[in-house]
Amino acid sequence: MRLQAGKLSDWQDGTMKEIPLDAKAEKSPKVLVSQVMGKIHATSAQCTHYGASLINGVLSPDGCLTCPWHGAKFSICKDGDIEDAPGLNALQSFKVIIEDEQVYIEVDPEIVKATQFGRKPVKCKSSATTKHDQAGVVVIGGGSGGHYFVEEIRRLNYNGSVTLISQEPNLPIDRTKLSKALITDPKKIAFRDEDFYRETEIDLKIGKSVEKIDIEGKSVSLSDGSTIKYSKLVVATGGIPRTLPLDGSELEGINILRTISDSQKIQSLISGASSGEKKTTIALIGSSFISMELAIFAAKKDNVIVHVISPDNIPLSKVLGDKIGNAIRKSHEKNGVIFHLEANLEKFVPSESKPSHVGGVALKGGEVIKVDGVVLGVGVRPNTDLLKASGIALEKDGSVVVDEYLRIKDSKAHNDIYAIGDIAKYPDLLTDGALVRIEHWNVAGNHARAVAKNITQEQNSESLIGYKKPAIFWSAQGEQLRYVGTGKASQWEDVFIDGDLDQLCFVAYYFKNDQVVAVATIKKDPIMAMAAELFSRQKFPSVSEIRKGMNLMSVKL
Repeated sequence: MRLQAGKLSDWQDGTMKEIPLDAKAEKSPKVLVSQVMGKIHATSAQCTHYGASLINGVLSPDGCLTCPWHGAKFSICKDGDIEDAPGLNALQSFKVIIEDEQVYIEVDPEIVKATQFGRKPVKCKSSATTKHDQAGVVVIGGGSGGHYFVEEIRRLNYNGSVTLISQEPNLPIDRTKLSKALITDPKKIAFRDEDFYRETEIDLKIGKSVEKIDIEGKSVSLSDGSTIKYSKLVVATGGIPRTLPLDGSELEGINILRTISDSQKIQSLISGASSGEKKTTIALIGSSFISMELAIFAAKKDNVIVHVISPDNIPLSKVLGDKIGNAIRKSHEKNGVIFHLEANLEKFVPSESKPSHVGGVALKGGEVIKVDGVVLGVGVRPNTDLLKASGIALEKDGSVVVDEYLRIKDSKAHNDIYAIGDIAKYPDLLTDGALVRIEHWNVAGNHARAVAKNITQEQNSESLIGYKKPAIFWSAQGEQLRYVGTGKASQWEDVFIDGDLDQLCFVAYYFKNDQVVAVATIKKDPIMAMAAELFSRQKFPSVSEIRKGMNLMSVKL
């Protein structure tokens, strides 16, 4: 089937148009047509992550198209290949035909109708050449870093063995959905199904942990007694949720939120309230992004009372600033969330009816809040105990220093061990090269893709590529918050806010010495995506220019 995309003379570099499959239908599936560097390309029109319309994204002069919602990036010039997390699938690509100065797109209608899902992953082509008794790549950790790595290295046609070890009993999941919706069925948020791992020849070992890394022998020992040799080792163990060493911390009903099992426990507590007349009260300890996301979710449930208890005077202020933190707090309060700020916990109090279960939270000063359950959202620490036991030097915060290629810098690692995600302290090449550690889910995915690329580059005797990307995250706070920053984001000194905080519709520019180091937006797409491109290209204007009215979307990439 051919779709007409207008006259050739209508097109110029940077032009993007959606061409409907059926021009007469109101909600027809569409093809996205773009011109980059003098050539017209046709791809699917929706992001493969959550289905955002990519025509509302940001197209760079070199053909990178960034999703307006969460920063997934696709290469239009490489048939829609996925470049950056969080998307997994590449875009579909369609043939462009130019006849008699007219532009046509040749499509299969059934493929166009399913374009949100993008191209299916390529099956492993290594069976004929791989010697599975030889050491290959081993990945420790089944989070976003672990999964994105194994998928990317197979996409790059690595033909060695690939093993992914995860101590969780389920397939790797999209963990970001736990705090937003308390998903209890791992199949609903699994990155891929079992067939994917089989077809791509990824040896998935779930429900197993690594007990020891033998660095000199280049092997890992598992909890089931087996040993696996590696040529390259990728440590993607993420963070361990912090707990509070208070009296009563051993009581039942005090939860963290990290795994499907945790989500099931909290959901059971909330669901029990919804099914009966008695109200259930939960206390969320800490005003972290996870706590605040869970607060807005739980407060919408019938018969659930939500308390947020935090030593901070304003939620999220360390990242977003006082004004935005207060605006988000007010929005939550309208939904029934009760805040106890500048409040310090004294202890957890047993339930009178069931002494083994938590029944209250005692604050310093004497106030006791009666509760039916508690969720701790007080941060994480790097999960690096295994590295420490292996003799790898750690930083004071428990992280491990890596080089610009994300290889562990300690000489004991022999350039064969990589660390990615929450545990890695890496040089920020976008600024001055200072070491940074960023606990963002998207960063782990992009670290993973970078390491997969460099392992295949090394295998092919090609030059390695230093990691050089801004950090993107998003959060459901009643409205969708988007955020992007450099490694200097935590050092911001002031913020310029353009918009209406009462309506939660704004762009916030965080800066230090006139240099913008981070941007947060609500209801202002695709400014976050544009900011990410400007940070990546080191072309971000000064805050002085922005104060004078410079339109970020007009800055030339």
